[in-house]
Amino acid sequence: MNSIELDVRPIPQLYGTSYHHESKGFFSTLPSSVVRGSCLTASLEMMVDWLKGANRTGAYSTFRNASFLNKHAKQGHPNGDELTHLMWNQATLHFTIYCNAQRLIEVLDFFEMPTRTISLTPPPIRGKLEACEHAMSRTELKQRIVEVLLDDKKPLIALVNDMRIRSERHHQEVEDITPFPDMPLSCITSEKTPTGHAVVLSGIDLDNGHLFVLDPSPSFQLENHPERFHTTDQILSNPNNHRHKVDLDDFVGCLQSTRSLITFDVDPIAELIKSHIKQIVEIGRRFGINLYGAGSWDNLPGTHDGAITSLDANTCIEFADHDFSNDHISASINSANRMDASLLILLCESEIDAASLKNKIERNFTPKLNDDDPDVIVISVSYLEPFL
Repeated sequence: MNSIELDVRPIPQLYGTSYHHESKGFFSTLPSSVVRGSCLTASLEMMVDWLKGANRTGAYSTFRNASFLNKHAKQGHPNGDELTHLMWNQATLHFTIYCNAQRLIEVLDFFEMPTRTISLTPPPIRGKLEACEHAMSRTELKQRIVEVLLDDKKPLIALVNDMRIRSERHHQEVEDITPFPDMPLSCITSEKTPTGHAVVLSGIDLDNGHLFVLDPSPSFQLENHPERFHTTDQILSNPNNHRHKVDLDDFVGCLQSTRSLITFDVDPIAELIKSHIKQIVEIGRRFGINLYGAGSWDNLPGTHDGAITSLDANTCIEFADHDFSNDHISASINSANRMDASLLILLCESEIDAASLKNKIERNFTPKLNDDDPDVIVISVSYLEPFL
C-alpha cells in the first residue's frame, strides 16, 4: 500500500496567527502584545482527538477522557469549587504551551504521554518520556514521515518555518469533505513566521509524491473577534479550508531542524483496546456491566464466569470479578487456544485482582507451557477509562 488517509479531524487555531497581518477586529485597541498563534496547541488537539478514535464525543473539549491522558486531563477545580468543571482545552493549553515545542513535550510528560520526536538537530533538553531520533538528512526525515504514516499508521505534528499553504480555492459554503486523492494540489509559499508554524500530517500518496496536511491556519483570532465564537466565518470553519494536499519534497524542505516531527509513542496494547472499545463495552453490557459508569459486576459469578469472547480473529477477552486460580487460568488459555486466538485479555474489576493475576501468570505460565498458547495480558477496568 502506497497511500493512506488517517482519520484525523481538522481543528482550527483559535488565537493569534503565525503570520504578520494582525487585525483590530471587534476591539478599539489591540492587545498590549500581539498574541502568538495557537497552531501548536490546535495540532495537539487534533492528535488527541485522533486517539479517541470511534469514541469521540461532541459534548466535551478534546481533552475530556482522551486516550492515555486520563490521569490529569479530567475535570479540574482550580478555584476549589467542585460545581464548576474546567477542562484542558485549546485556550488553557495554548497559554501553557505558548508556541514552544519544549513546553509541549513537558506538558505531555505531565500527562504521562510518551512522545517520539525526530530532529536534524537534537533538542538541548529531552523530555522525561521523549524518545528522540536523530535524522542525518532531510531525505531521512522524509523517509520517517513515510514510515510513521504508512507503517505505524500514526499522524505527526510537523514544525515548519517561513511557510504558508495556499489553496487554489476558498470554500465559502460548507460542503462534503473532499477525499485526499481527489483534492487539488495546494501551493507552498514562502512567508515569514517569527515563531514558526505547526501542522498535522495525516496522509500520504507515495506514487504521486503528495502529503496530506491539516493546517490550523487560518486562525479565528478570538482575541480580536469574540463574535466568531458563536457566529463563525464559513471560510474559517469549513474543514476543507484546513485540509491540503501538498508536494512531499517541498514540504520536507520547510521543516524546522529541532523536533521537526512529533508523534505519540503509543503502547500497542492501548492501541488494541482503543480499536475494540465499543465491542468490549457491548460484551460487558451483555454480562450486566456498564463500563461507562460504576456498573455492577454482580451478574458475572456463576452465569458468565469463565466466558471467553472473541474481539477479532486473533484476540479474546474474559471478564474477571475475582482472582483466578491457576487451574482457571490454564482453562482460559486452553479455551483461547481452541479459538485460535494469539492473545487473551483478562479484564479485572479490581486492580488488586489484576496485580495478583499478573504475578500468577508470570510465575506459573511464563514462558508459555505450549508454543501454540496465546499471549496473556491482564488489565484492570480503570485502564479502559481514557477510552470511554
